[in-house]
Amino acid sequence: MAKCLICGRPLPFVRGLHSITCEECEPLWPDFLAKRKLTEAKAIIESEIEYHLKNEKIQGYGIAFWDTKEAAVSAMFGKMVGSMFLGGLGSQMTGKTHRLGFLVLSESKFWIIDMGEIVGEKIVADTFLGPVGHGKSIAFALKDLILQEEVSEENTLTIINPVQLKMTFSSFSIAGNNDIAYSIAEAIKTAKKQHPE
Repeated sequence: MAKCLICGRPLPFVRGLHSITCEECEPLWPDFLAKRKLTEAKAIIESEIEYHLKNEKIQGYGIAFWDTKEAAVSAMFGKMVGSMFLGGLGSQMTGKTHRLGFLVLSESKFWIIDMGEIVGEKIVADTFLGPVGHGKSIAFALKDLILQEEVSEENTLTIINPVQLKMTFSSFSIAGNNDIAYSIAEAIKTAKKQHPE
């Protein structure tokens, strides 16, 4: 006998939305599904970060998109084959193309994990649930990074050297994603104070 996927009550006959919830739980299904997708996406994201930072102690990470018009950034990662739109979002969205990935702080480094292109600026759990493979990563010593300015109101952070990168941290629903820009800026300032040149 089938059971409600939310509350576990038996479903005596096929009914309702997808035939997977009882009548009482049917209105809860969209929220339940969104939370389940977010949990799965978070596991995939953390697995990807662990893949690249095997021996590093992670201080925090964020999900962001950035522009790659500057030659320094496009040369760093090279061109991805074709136009990879994560999770099939490319066909559903319009707008400017950005690079999408994870920005990770370890004890002494700032890591960029580039996961490919995204069209538009909306990042949802489905973006990470499709088969995307491993991204490309590069790391910089925190003490070597130069910020252009403080974190802006649009939740962007710009590094001008040794890589040019204007990062916009999305409102993706992983706790602290909007705050990681401040953490990165503070870590860079602290590293510079500890290693004055």
